[in-house]
Amino acid sequence: MAITYESGSVTLKTNEQMLAEVQDAINAVLLTGGSYTLFGSRQVTHADLGDLRAMYEWYEERVLMDKGATGMNLADLSGGGNINVPPNG
Repeated sequence: MAITYESGSVTLKTNEQMLAEVQDAINAVLLTGGSYTLFGSRQVTHADLGDLRAMYEWYEERVLMDKGATGMNLADLSGGGNINVPPNG
């Protein structure tokens, strides 16, 4: 679970919801080259892709722990699903 602060209120989100939000941010930045508002208040741009990747991996690890899986990634659990995370660098 993660806590986010949005417009004067606190929202409790699951690790899966946070992972999806980070994935949306990555996709938006890659597709538009613009910016994306993450977690209700943080603006991220192409320059933040390294940070977004690190957040993605952090939440992915927690989702896998929630599911009781270790030594895998979400693509392994979903049968090779398409997860669009650019390489570091």
